[in-house]
Amino acid sequence: MCAGHDLDRTDPELVVTIPGDFAGMLNAQPDLARAWRMASREIFTAYLAKGYRVVDFSFAPGADHGTYLLEAGAAKS
Repeated sequence: MCAGHDLDRTDPELVVTIPGDFAGMLNAQPDLARAWRMASREIFTAYLAKGYRVVDFSFAPGADHGTYLLEAGAAKS
C-alpha cells in the first residue's frame, strides 16, 4: 500500500521503502503503481532539494521491498 508520507522530517537519516515487484504491480495494479511512482518522486525531490543524499540501496533476492538510505548533508562522492 502506498501510504502518506511526511516531507518535513529533519532526521539525520531517512529510509525510503519501495515495492519489490514494481513491474508486476504496473501490470496488475497500474493505479497503485502510479501512486507509488508519484509518491517516491515527491519524496526524493523534496529531500534531495534539502541537501539529503542517497547513500545506500538494499534489496535482498525475494524481498517484497527495497530500501534507500538518505543522509542529511552527506558529502557528494
